[in-house]
Amino acid sequence: MSRGASSSLTQCVSKALAVALALLSTTASAFGQSPVRLTTKTSVTANGLVAELYTPADAQERLPALIVLGGSRGGLDERTAWEAKTFAEHGYAALHLAYIVGPGLPTALHLIPLEYFKAASDWLRAHPDVDPNRIGIVGTSIGGLAALLVAAHYPEFKVVVSAVPSSVVWSTFSSARTSMFSLAGQPLPYLPYGVIGGSQNLYDDGLNALARHPDAIIPVEQIQGPLMVICGKLDSLWPSCRMSAQSSLAWRLTSSPTHINSWSIQMPGIRCSGRLLRRKALSLPPLETWAAAPSATTPREWIPGRRQ
Repeated sequence: MSRGASSSLTQCVSKALAVALALLSTTASAFGQSPVRLTTKTSVTANGLVAELYTPADAQERLPALIVLGGSRGGLDERTAWEAKTFAEHGYAALHLAYIVGPGLPTALHLIPLEYFKAASDWLRAHPDVDPNRIGIVGTSIGGLAALLVAAHYPEFKVVVSAVPSSVVWSTFSSARTSMFSLAGQPLPYLPYGVIGGSQNLYDDGLNALARHPDAIIPVEQIQGPLMVICGKLDSLWPSCRMSAQSSLAWRLTSSPTHINSWSIQMPGIRCSGRLLRRKALSLPPLETWAAAPSATTPREWIPGRRQ
């Protein structure tokens, strides 16, 4: 991805973070947290985890908690750390979790065990400052894929925010083709990449053969709470909007009744959109009020979709 495209995607996700915070605040009255000024950061190495926990410094009661996942660059990257800190500033315990590139972690996206994410959830639920009944997961890019996949397999996740994700599990990037993720020591079913050159074409070509690999589709219908998917219409790395639409469709076809809000943000050089999905009707404020008002020097078009 070019530097400009990467910057645009970062800004897109940053703008969508305000919407994600609004989603989290609507999942239950106790999820609505007031912004705070100071946060604390603690390194976490228990149970083989490589993570940093951000919490509001003045917490007086047990907190709703989020696992926050970055993309394929791995490690405890700065952008994902900013996201976790922002959640903590709004009253959440946010665990920035590395799953590749770190002490004891895989160095590539190769058979990442879902049990690792379960261990992170178990650690959070046992934390004395965390409400074990209010656990969510947030991820971007490969982390968005992982968020969908983990929440589909473990019911303790009550809210999911997945930015520029994949709707399927892909094969590894290495020549020895196998799954990016595993469960109980076995590779999860995966979709091979296509054969046409170029990043987008590789993924699009693979998706065109999805009918031959239906088991690779992430079973989002098994997620036990509201789901938000966010995609980048100018995403140059992979077709995140195509895959987000697939996840939305799978939810709609298998989860009834469903309540959906679609929305879009457009700025110079940036286009991103998303869908909020919830099985039961949800009374929400107008989408225009979910993010900070645009700067007078930054033109922006905010297009809320029609409720269905």
